[in-house]
Amino acid sequence: MRYEDFTAYLNSIRPGSDATAARWLEWAKELEGMDSSGYELPKGAYKTAENFLQEFSRQLQKIQERHGDEIAGQIISLADIPVCPFPWEMRLAAEHLANGGNLSDIEQMEREGTLEDGQYPNDIPENDRDVNSEDIQFQM
Repeated sequence: MRYEDFTAYLNSIRPGSDATAARWLEWAKELEGMDSSGYELPKGAYKTAENFLQEFSRQLQKIQERHGDEIAGQIISLADIPVCPFPWEMRLAAEHLANGGNLSDIEQMEREGTLEDGQYPNDIPENDRDVNSEDIQFQM
C-alpha cells in the first residue's frame, strides 16, 4: 500500500492523523529492515514497508468492523505514544481497549508478550504484486 493511501485511510478513521501515519511508516520501515535481515536478503525475498502498511490497514479494518472507529482510532494513536504494535498484536490490543483497558497498558503488554495471539495471517502480498488502495475498503 502506498504511504499516501495509508495516510488517507488513517484519516478516514481518525481525522488529523498525518503525523501519526508518518510514525507508522517509520515502524513499517523498521519491520522491513528486520524482515530483510538488514537488507542482506535479495529484493523480493522480504516484505517491504508498503507490505507492512497494507497489513496494518487490514488489521485496522478488522478492528474497525468489530469495535468501531473509536477503538480503531485508539489503535492508530498508539504511534503517538509511541508504541506501534506488530500486526499480529493489534487484535488483542483492540480487545484490551474494547474491554475497558487503556492505552498506557499496551507497552507493558507488548514487553510481556501478552498481545501475541499466534494468529498472524500469511496474507501479506508478495513484493512483485503492486499493492494499492483498492485492496482496502475505505469507510468514509
